[in-house]
Amino acid sequence: MPNRIVINYIDKDYVKDFMYEWNERFPIDRWWRQKHKIAFNSAAHREVSFLDMRFEFEEELTFAKADTIRDYTPNISQWLNQEEEDYLLTEEERLAKYKKEFESMDLSQYND
Repeated sequence: MPNRIVINYIDKDYVKDFMYEWNERFPIDRWWRQKHKIAFNSAAHREVSFLDMRFEFEEELTFAKADTIRDYTPNISQWLNQEEEDYLLTEEERLAKYKKEFESMDLSQYND
């Protein structure tokens, strides 16, 4: 039976390099640990699967987008103006805004 050489020595940069590589390869794992304040390779970390972390990550993204959407109020055309709150402007303010936008347009490109 051949003798096996056992080396119980870790290069001083091994752990640091390993951590960088791990966090580059598994960014969702790092996000999850930071969110829950769980140490790397702790018992709590080891008991959660990557799939569970991914589901939680996707859920966060989905609801973060949903939180930015305002509730719909009927009869004010809010759904047409998601980015700007034109529906809060008075009729005169709205007309002045659209007039300014129209004046800034280069109509020569539409001349047939």
